[in-house]
Amino acid sequence: MLKITYTDTGLVLERVAQSVEAIVAQRTLLTLRLGQSIAVQPTYASLPLPADLPGMIHLQQLARQTEAVAIDRCDSDSPEQLCSWLEVTLHGVWIAESTSSDEGIFVTELDSALEHLLMAIWQQTQRRHSSARRVPRVC
Repeated sequence: MLKITYTDTGLVLERVAQSVEAIVAQRTLLTLRLGQSIAVQPTYASLPLPADLPGMIHLQQLARQTEAVAIDRCDSDSPEQLCSWLEVTLHGVWIAESTSSDEGIFVTELDSALEHLLMAIWQQTQRRHSSARRVPRVC
């Protein structure tokens, strides 16, 4: 299962062994014990990913085989223009303090190969962005 945590500083994608139902039950119990409110609803979440990463073509092929994933271009209106980002939209469950909250977790269960590929591409994206932020050392 994939879990996407949305925070005020960004998002984190991780693969977890628990089922969607187990995560929902665990979060519900935790918030009830803490006396907090919780909203759980089926919905969609999106991940922006660079279009030029290795594996994106394979991801698009796998996504065509399921209704749980859609991939769209997100920065180009014309087919002639080179698209540098793709939006990967996943169907799953949103768990947050309220239905209008921007922070929370999104969980979804996909085919294992699709989950592994999404994780690999996400990790490549994180490495690319973390290396781009590094300041070169001056000798």
